[in-house]
Amino acid sequence: MQLASWGVTRWWPNAKAKCKGFHHLFTTQALGNVLVVAPTALLGLVDGSLRISHSAALNFIRLREDFKTARLPGGVSLADVFAED
Repeated sequence: MQLASWGVTRWWPNAKAKCKGFHHLFTTQALGNVLVVAPTALLGLVDGSLRISHSAALNFIRLREDFKTARLPGGVSLADVFAED
């Protein structure tokens, strides 16, 4: 995520120099969403706003409490959906 997309650099031109780890805050927040959204919303989140590979997302999805029991429409498990890249 770019600082410019949040409008930060318009009000604080040297934000990149002052906050080198600023983008990590938004990345961590976005990845945290993987833990709390409904299982049916995971595919849209990973492919849409996060835009990370399924194998990378699987590392976080495995941390979900319902990882072993959650099923998507059609009875497909989360492991089966995100194991493919």
